[in-house]
Amino acid sequence: MTRINDEFMEAFKHLDKICKEMFNAEKGVTSYIDEMERISSGPRYVPNWNYVLRRLKDLRHIRNTHSHEIGTSYGDICSPEDVQWLESFYSEIMNTTDPLAQYRKATAPKPKPKMPTSTQYNPNDFHTFTPQYEQEEEETISGLAIFIICLVVVAVVVGVFFAVFV
Repeated sequence: MTRINDEFMEAFKHLDKICKEMFNAEKGVTSYIDEMERISSGPRYVPNWNYVLRRLKDLRHIRNTHSHEIGTSYGDICSPEDVQWLESFYSEIMNTTDPLAQYRKATAPKPKPKMPTSTQYNPNDFHTFTPQYEQEEEETISGLAIFIICLVVVAVVVGVFFAVFV
């Protein structure tokens, strides 16, 4: 087996393992592919959806050919770009930027913004007219009360003064 084939197989195994964990399944990359095929609206939300799906299928085919067919160990079955793509895709899964994660984010229910409560304003709420006579009347009443209290006090003092000296 060549060095590039070894690197490819290791990269594919890492990707397959993380996919198995994601889907709690025996077939990791196949489960990822199946999930992408199940979601028919994926391309509408994720621009590179079809490209990633096609690429995963091609790389899975290379892996299966290398693992199951006789005579594939002698030559290169893949390119360095294939290995790089697998490693990059693994990173996307780890960073939740892969197509399925992008799809989930794009289709997640958005919290509804709170609608401002409709408040109707009455023009008189801003310009309240307070009649002058009410304020004058209150001042007159309080002034009258003070006058009466003073008058009572004077009467009491005069009465006491009269009672003591007369």
